[in-house]
Amino acid sequence: MSNSFRHLPRLLLFCLCISLLYACSVQKDGSSGKRMQNLTARYNYIYNANIILQDYVSELYSSFPNNYNELLPPHISPQQFDPANLTLNTPDKLLDEIINKSRTIIKDKSLSNYLDDAYLLMGKAEFYKGNFFLAAEYFDYVARTYAQDGPTAIDALDWQARTQMQINELKSAAITLDSLSAQLARAKKKPAEPLATLGQMAIQLGQPKDAIPYLEAAIAESKLKRNTIRWHFILGQLYQAQQNYEQAALHYKKVQSSNTGFELYFNARLNLVEVNAALNGNRLGRAEQLLSLLKDEKNQEFSDQIYYKIGEYYQQQQNHTQAVDYYHKAIAAATTNTTLKGLANLNLAELSVASLRDYLQAKKYYDHALASLPKDYPGYELIQKKSQSLDYLSSRYEVIATEDSLQLLASLPEAERAFRARQMRFLVDTANTTASANASNAAANATVNASTGAAQQTSTFYFQNQNAMERGYVDFIKRWGNRKLEDNWRLSIRATTTNTQQTLSLDPLSLQPNDGNIQPSNSDSLQLATFLAAVPVNPQMMRASNETIVNAYLELASFYEQELKASQEAAAIYELLLQKYPDNSHLAAIKYSLYLIYLGQAPERSAQYRQNVLTNHASSIYAQIILNPNLKLDQNLQELEISNAYNALFEVYLEKDFSKVITLANQMLRSHPQAKMAAQFAYLKAIAVGRTKQVDSLLGQFQEIKARFPNDNLIVPLVNDHVNYINANLAIFRKRSIALIDFDPNEPRFLAQRPTDNRSKAAQGSAAVSLPPGPPVNEAVKPATTALGNQATTPPQQAKTAPTVAQQAAQLSLNTAPFSKVASSTWYFVVDVEDASIRLSTSRFGIGQFSRGNYPGSDLRHQLVEFDNDQLIYVGNFSNFEAAKAFQERITPQMNRIMRIRPTLFNTFIISKENFDIIKSKSLLNEYLEFYKNNY
Repeated sequence: MSNSFRHLPRLLLFCLCISLLYACSVQKDGSSGKRMQNLTARYNYIYNANIILQDYVSELYSSFPNNYNELLPPHISPQQFDPANLTLNTPDKLLDEIINKSRTIIKDKSLSNYLDDAYLLMGKAEFYKGNFFLAAEYFDYVARTYAQDGPTAIDALDWQARTQMQINELKSAAITLDSLSAQLARAKKKPAEPLATLGQMAIQLGQPKDAIPYLEAAIAESKLKRNTIRWHFILGQLYQAQQNYEQAALHYKKVQSSNTGFELYFNARLNLVEVNAALNGNRLGRAEQLLSLLKDEKNQEFSDQIYYKIGEYYQQQQNHTQAVDYYHKAIAAATTNTTLKGLANLNLAELSVASLRDYLQAKKYYDHALASLPKDYPGYELIQKKSQSLDYLSSRYEVIATEDSLQLLASLPEAERAFRARQMRFLVDTANTTASANASNAAANATVNASTGAAQQTSTFYFQNQNAMERGYVDFIKRWGNRKLEDNWRLSIRATTTNTQQTLSLDPLSLQPNDGNIQPSNSDSLQLATFLAAVPVNPQMMRASNETIVNAYLELASFYEQELKASQEAAAIYELLLQKYPDNSHLAAIKYSLYLIYLGQAPERSAQYRQNVLTNHASSIYAQIILNPNLKLDQNLQELEISNAYNALFEVYLEKDFSKVITLANQMLRSHPQAKMAAQFAYLKAIAVGRTKQVDSLLGQFQEIKARFPNDNLIVPLVNDHVNYINANLAIFRKRSIALIDFDPNEPRFLAQRPTDNRSKAAQGSAAVSLPPGPPVNEAVKPATTALGNQATTPPQQAKTAPTVAQQAAQLSLNTAPFSKVASSTWYFVVDVEDASIRLSTSRFGIGQFSRGNYPGSDLRHQLVEFDNDQLIYVGNFSNFEAAKAFQERITPQMNRIMRIRPTLFNTFIISKENFDIIKSKSLLNEYLEFYKNNY
């Protein structure tokens, strides 16, 4: 008994220790520990993170640059998705704080009930930082993991759909919104923001009418006044677009009667003027009402929008003069609103094309619009295409102006030419100098502003922080308008007269030319000498100059007629050609074109030109087409037959059956002596003769080609180059029993143009040479396999587990656009053929003919690479982009003769070697074509 009591204290101490350990474990992992984690997670982290997010979004809404001339989105994002410029973890103190708080919950409060909120907060923070792929992963994880929790799943699906719309994954967004709609159908109370997201999707799909019921339902459920007012304004825009002016006025008035910021209030009032004018049949004078808004001092900040609206009104009324005037006023007043400036220039461009028919001015307006509008503006690519098409006009007018200037100089005494030419050069140089100076000043100002801003951002005191002061000023203007600093400013609704400052722009063409006494530099003297050397001082040069002008005018007329559908402008150019150049070599084509243009507009004039063609150009193809309208169709079939015959003849040439080549070529030249490809048949025949006979026979064939096809600009330059080379090495050729003894099936050349001087091989280039090789075979150069070839270009697949930053960063790097505009010393001209089944032997041979004939001694080579269903013929090497571009412009008019395939199956572009080496798949090729279109 005594022994039992002696051990009792030890037993009690042991039980006490066990109890304490158990209590500690319960405190940590039991219900009371979970309650503690819930308490701290909710109030220490979730609550504070939500407050930070609300403040951030509120600030974003107040400072977001809305474009009120377009339909506003129901939700806003701080930045647009740019696949060519993706970066992770863009620094933002507030959003990073939200992310850190959320990570703390996930890491240290894993027993709490707020893990879903933490992941949602992280996703929203990454969304506002612009890390859309990472945000989508967080939202997807919450939507899958907490699918049974209705409110959480709805919130996650809502934000996941917003993110997918932001990155233009509309198909994925549609699937997500289907799931969201199913969740909303089961929910007792439908939150407002998901309904607005459904409306936003309808707008992005181009179905704005379907967005109306969603936004009306969202307003009914909304508890956030900021959203309610914005959605009322959007509904006003939607109803106005549907011409339901009563409903539009109702919603605009609700915006006006609310306590919203001044900017939204002003734009509602501005739109209400248009709506009321429509309701009252414009009896109240819409333009006058808009102008009356300028009497209020608070509205002066928005004068650009008022002028723009007035311009739109006059454009609708077909009052083009007033429309142009007010659009220019809007541009002048839009000192900070670059989007509105771009829209005004865009409208001016459309007016210039459709109504004023001033295409050169339209080109300038399109360029200004592209410089001002954001690249994500709807229709930005179409604007680019319109601008590029008008480049064609500008270049032709420049050719005409240059030749006119040269002919003017030719009419002057030789002693006066240099003086007048120097004056002409001065005007051009002044314009360039002024543009360069403006660009330099702008760059300098940007540098000063950047350095000043960097210095000022280091200060936390408000009045020493320029960014904070500017943001405060913008917020004040949006809230209260442009009010004078005076007592009782809140009650100030008086209209005062304001002084406006007009900025005069320097027009280089308004400058007077110099008196010729300015001493030119060495480079100026060289340019002047080059300019004077081109003056047509003899009849032969004058004929060539006139032919250049005539060809430029014909290209202009064709472009006006075929591309711009501007037949009146085309007719005016044709008439001008007949008046100024009555003896040009294209009279039959010009008169035939005028006959067709006037056929439906002026039947009598059409009949005159028809008779003129039949009488004065009876043997021309145009007279034959007038007498037999089906002749053109027959000719197309004949051209197809001739093209197939040429391909077959080329196959015979590849088989080295040269006697048969000569026989078949003679048959085609006898049966189709006027065919477009006759010179190419004659060239193949000449090469076959050179493979079987001595050099004199080959030279005889070349002389026959030059005499028979003197105006051919594909084969004759090539033949001239061959003749020059043979004459330079005639002694070697005369020793041969057969003129052309070499045959290299891998080199599509007739003769390798070795330089005739003593330059080193290094100076001549690294390409191998052979004398003389034959036509090509269709053997593709297989691309080397690299890591880039296996890169994924699609967004990351949805994960079933919580994403990590590292994983998303790795995946995101695969989506980064790989192309760049870095300086390169090697450039290619590329022909992309979108069909791997087509044999390109004849096409490659034609490219080789053009290269050797037009660029003798350049050692240009062309090669073939294949992937997927594309074949790329690339020509190089060019030392810079400009040289490759010049080659492209020179070969383009001949491409339909060179490429023996349908024009719709191929396109051309320029690319650096560094970018070309990246292209290993069709998707990367498409990426580069988009990059090329946006950057070159």
